[in-house]
Amino acid sequence: MFGLLCAVLTIQGPLSEDAQAAIRSSIQRGLESLESTADARGGWLRGADEPVDRPPEIPIAISALVLKGVAQFDRTLLERPAFQKARDLIDTALREDGAFEGGLVTNYVTSCVVSALAVIEGTDDERVQGGVSWLKSAQWDRGEGHTPQSNWYGGAGYGKHQRPDLSNTQTMLDALRDAGVPPEDEAFQRAVAFISRAQNRSASNPAEWAGEDGGFVYTPAGEGESKIESEAGSLRSYGSMTYAGFKSLLYAGLNAEDPRVEAALGWLRQHWTLEENPGLGGQGYYYYLHVMSRALRAFGQDDITDSFGKSHNWRGELAERLLTLQQEDGSWINQTSDRWLEGESCLATAYAVLALEEVVASAEPSSAEATKTDSAGASSAPE
Repeated sequence: MFGLLCAVLTIQGPLSEDAQAAIRSSIQRGLESLESTADARGGWLRGADEPVDRPPEIPIAISALVLKGVAQFDRTLLERPAFQKARDLIDTALREDGAFEGGLVTNYVTSCVVSALAVIEGTDDERVQGGVSWLKSAQWDRGEGHTPQSNWYGGAGYGKHQRPDLSNTQTMLDALRDAGVPPEDEAFQRAVAFISRAQNRSASNPAEWAGEDGGFVYTPAGEGESKIESEAGSLRSYGSMTYAGFKSLLYAGLNAEDPRVEAALGWLRQHWTLEENPGLGGQGYYYYLHVMSRALRAFGQDDITDSFGKSHNWRGELAERLLTLQQEDGSWINQTSDRWLEGESCLATAYAVLALEEVVASAEPSSAEATKTDSAGASSAPE
């Protein structure tokens, strides 16, 4: 039966009803796994012995990711005790300044919570709008003495005015988009400057390390940084950050005719894979699948053509991959690398559920209309 469903998933074109049913069943099993592993005090990763390398506020962010997945699948599940306790945990983290307490990772935590509350309570919710205001204030801009020529301008870091990186910037932009902030908003437009400086494209990035492959690195701040070993004088692009940069440019209203978007899609076509996070192997793999799903949904096309000319129905292939990796208890876990907490099933499962929900969601009309390409994908176009 499973093999048959996988075969259904790989058919080109829109997902069949059987495929959608299989995906929804997988999501339900994932949520049941999360419900069964929730801490009695609310949330996940809240054991008595917290590892010293784990910020104590991370459980709040994971609770937000889980609750967003629950609300998008079946809002009635939010009333179940495990998920209600997770909601209570988030409520206790609200600060007077509109942020959600995250210590050194407040920008990350607040971004995750705003995305979740926008789905649960609606974009007009006072907490959502308060969080949006705080996130905008945490973005590096002229208020901190940076002009658009600065490699910090427009970015966001883990906390307010910590060194910016593309991972936190794209998470912040996810929150703003989920909260209904339009592409023309200054926050998105400021972010374009930072995103462009994280791209290996010398025509739009004056940094000495910038190459020509069109992919993205972790941050342009300072001397620049990638999460993989780079050759002297250059920083290597990798998968999760390239999808993050690609997605963020689309969120800011750019389309496939923009050379930065075109170059990014060219990199993604050349490195198309669902087997690993290109450049990082198994590291950050579920993060990679999550950001990929949001990016390709925003792109607005069902198919993407790789550099060999093969067309891929990304929805079907991504769903098949995740269904194959799902554990018997309904969870997912990164068995290759525990970097960035993906060795914790709650985080990997939250990413997987959210990715599958993007798969079954309809394409976003605004992106589809703005993106112009031929059938061969010539618009070529983590951590």
